[in-house]
Amino acid sequence: MIDKPLLYNIALSALRLNHQTSDPDNDKTLAVKQLRLIYPLALSKTLADMDLNKTATKLKLELLAKEHPHWAYVYKYPVNCAKFRRIVSPFVIDNKTTRIASATEVIDNIDVILSNEPEAYAEIIPSNVNLSALNPNAAMAVGFQMALMCPALVVGKGSTALRQGVFDEYKLYKAEAQEDDINENVDTTPDEFNSEFIMARLGGGRWPSGI
Repeated sequence: MIDKPLLYNIALSALRLNHQTSDPDNDKTLAVKQLRLIYPLALSKTLADMDLNKTATKLKLELLAKEHPHWAYVYKYPVNCAKFRRIVSPFVIDNKTTRIASATEVIDNIDVILSNEPEAYAEIIPSNVNLSALNPNAAMAVGFQMALMCPALVVGKGSTALRQGVFDEYKLYKAEAQEDDINENVDTTPDEFNSEFIMARLGGGRWPSGI
C-alpha cells in the first residue's frame, strides 16, 4: 500500500540515510523534519510533471462575477490543483478542432481560467490526490523528488554525484510511471479515426452525456 510513510522512506533511502519512519508527521529527526517542509510542494510538482491519466479528475468550475475584454467567462482557478489540463470538451480525445480554447490569468490577485465555454468543466491533476492512486513507479518518483528538493540533507564528499544519481533515478521512475499509465489507458482508436477530417464527419469519440 502506498502511503505517506512509504514516500518518506523512499526519500530517506535515496539520500542514503540510515533512518526509516513510520510516523512522518510527528517524527522529530532532522532529516524527516526537512522532508516534511517540502513534502506538499514535492508531491504537487511530481504529480504535475508526471501528468498521469489515473490521477486526473474533472470538476465544474466556479464562475466569477468579473468581466474580461477578450473572453466571455471568468472562472476561479481550482483549489488544490497541481496542473490544469484543459476545459473538457464533448470528446474523449481532443485535437485542434475539438479542443476548447482557454487561458489562465491573475485578476485582482485571484488566479482565474478564461474561456468562452458556458458552465465549463475542467480536467485537472489535483495536488491532494489519494496516494493509493499512485502506481509503484509514481511513488518512487515522488520519493526521489522529495530527496532532490532537500539539498541540506546532501552534504559532504560525493554529494554532487549523489544528487546527480537521485536526479537520474527520478527521471527513470517518472518515465516508467508514465509508461505504466499509458498501458492502463491504451487508446485502441485507429489512427484514421483520430484525424480531424474523420472526427468532424462521424462525431466520434464523444463523452457520454452528463460529465
